[in-house]
Amino acid sequence: RWAPTLLLLIAPGVWAQQPRGGEALPLADNSFLVEEAYNQERGVVQHIAFFHLRHRSANWALGVTQEWPAWSERHQLSYTVPLLSRGAGTSLGDLAVHYRYQALAGDAALAPRISLLLPTGSAQTGTGAGGAGVQLALPASFRLSPRFTTHLNVGAGVIPEAEAPGLGSGQLRNGFLGASVIVFLRPRLNLLAEFLAVGESWDGSPWQGGTLGALGVRWGHDLPGGVQLVPGLGWAVGGGVERSASGPLAYLSLEHRFR
Repeated sequence: RWAPTLLLLIAPGVWAQQPRGGEALPLADNSFLVEEAYNQERGVVQHIAFFHLRHRSANWALGVTQEWPAWSERHQLSYTVPLLSRGAGTSLGDLAVHYRYQALAGDAALAPRISLLLPTGSAQTGTGAGGAGVQLALPASFRLSPRFTTHLNVGAGVIPEAEAPGLGSGQLRNGFLGASVIVFLRPRLNLLAEFLAVGESWDGSPWQGGTLGALGVRWGHDLPGGVQLVPGLGWAVGGGVERSASGPLAYLSLEHRFR
């Protein structure tokens, strides 16, 4: 029940290096399900929209994220505003505020993240957890060769006083493991293959797990004024408790300098 929120937390960012001397450098960014480990470049802000449709139920999730470098490229602040559609209608989900620290950079990158989850959604309609929480994540990125990059994720979260219809309040714990492989057909045209395993435990009950796999493509466009546009399209296949999550994925990233 928490996977749509998870996807909006870890998937939206798309960061690409700026070309130098007309050279198109490879995209260095998130895949659909897995978080990259590259913080925003100093002086560059990024606006991201991420969309996930569960095609069997027609429920969907739209996340809007903005990422800012803080003080330097080593520190990054961002927030995610989710809009969730359920059978009862469309409403705001739980907001998230994130901080990331660039511990390692280069061909091997590491950027631990902490996220504060705010209970702006509704537990009764399935658009929120009913309480505030925190999530810790450790994304790592490795450039294996000029044509291949991989991203690896591990993370866990807790909502001490969550709510569930018919169950009242209790502690909700969750965790995830993810991996993706990016194939650079061209510097600005990539194929993506991804896998994400998720699990949750309600108030000490046995853990329930699910999986998501996805294939997709992304491409980049350099616009005048140092603006970069990166669209992406993909398809997710769910398993276990997330078997209903199968459906199309899409994102759109707009990046520009603010000083």
